[in-house]
Amino acid sequence: MGYQSGLFGKFHLGGPDNNPFGYGSPQALGFDYFDGFMYGPPSIDRTIGGQFPSTSPYTCGFVPNSDFQGSGGADFGACYFSDGTCNGKGSCSDMARNPQQSTPGRTCLEKGGFFVPNQTCSQPSTQPPLNFCVGNGYYVWQRVVDQKVVPLTDPSVRTYISEITNSSAIGWINLQNAAHQPWMATVAYSNIHTPYQQPLTSLLPAGEPDTSGLSCAGNDPKNVAADRILSNQMAEAMDTEIGNLFVAIGLATYNTDGNLNYHPETTNTTVIIIGDNGTFAPGVKLPFDLSRAKGVQPE
Repeated sequence: MGYQSGLFGKFHLGGPDNNPFGYGSPQALGFDYFDGFMYGPPSIDRTIGGQFPSTSPYTCGFVPNSDFQGSGGADFGACYFSDGTCNGKGSCSDMARNPQQSTPGRTCLEKGGFFVPNQTCSQPSTQPPLNFCVGNGYYVWQRVVDQKVVPLTDPSVRTYISEITNSSAIGWINLQNAAHQPWMATVAYSNIHTPYQQPLTSLLPAGEPDTSGLSCAGNDPKNVAADRILSNQMAEAMDTEIGNLFVAIGLATYNTDGNLNYHPETTNTTVIIIGDNGTFAPGVKLPFDLSRAKGVQPE
């Protein structure tokens, strides 16, 4: 049995010139089941659901707190969730800054909602209708499940992409294990593909710096320092997800200190970890040569 959770590249899905199989590509390649992304994460939504212009300072897809953004930041607001339609509001939660939640706008994003700064859920709405049908980096993305595209209003695509990657793969693998069925799974994490964006806070090790005030300005040379910090944290989050996957399917356990206890020689499962992508220049770190980075044109 074969499972795949990610497939993306520079081809046009459904285009007869490059990929005549469209969303059926995984099945055409021999996989029994596909649940994941056909392309990498979409662009970051700087409008926060249409509230602000696309040139807004909210380059990471959420409103920072006042320490990071001054008068443009917010320490409280209303977090709205979709009712299943593009412009319909469902439930709403008031969010305010506290020691456990330093940036409520980021917390709202992590929960799948849109943060309306400096308002409460009980106040009459003063902002334009929110657009729940727009992608937002790693937090609102296009999910395909066996050739069917999941709407962007669905809660399962309004959460950090690798969380769904893991939960779907874990469910499928454990079904095969319960049936004593041999299997092969490709579990593809989009981390740390661009756009650089803060990962889910819960996936980071204790003591990691709060990066809610950093800019997610893509590959702008002026943003090198921020890109490197963000890419490091994105890699840390991916490392956590891989460990969570191993534990959930019975390949490993966690020690009391939180480190992974994994002894491949005691299992009957072969694990291969590979990467298929280069790194853009702002994310390259010593001792690697920045001039040979992905996207750098030779002189």
